[in-house]
Amino acid sequence: MKVVGLVFSARKTGNGYSCMRYCLDTLEQKGFKTVLINAYDYEIKPCSHCNYECYAEEIRGKREECPVKDDVPKMYELIKNADMILFAIPCYGGHARHIQSVVRKNSSPSTP
Repeated sequence: MKVVGLVFSARKTGNGYSCMRYCLDTLEQKGFKTVLINAYDYEIKPCSHCNYECYAEEIRGKREECPVKDDVPKMYELIKNADMILFAIPCYGGHARHIQSVVRKNSSPSTP
């Protein structure tokens, strides 16, 4: 079983990272395969100037590419086959606004 841990913090190795690392290490000891994704290491841009390309197949009947060029597709490749996804989100805000971009850009049923 594959478990992906997503850390959305403004600090590279803050408390959220440490907590996620502990959780994933514990799961590894129990036989799970784990991947840690730290949003700090990725460029995540908000949706902007788009024409709902994420949903183009449902709206217009053809697949289109997102005009926002960032690292969200790289992150999605790492999480798309996960059996479980864990989130570490600081209560002070951090990069929590980027979670919406990661989920929204890849929530369309037509996404591979």
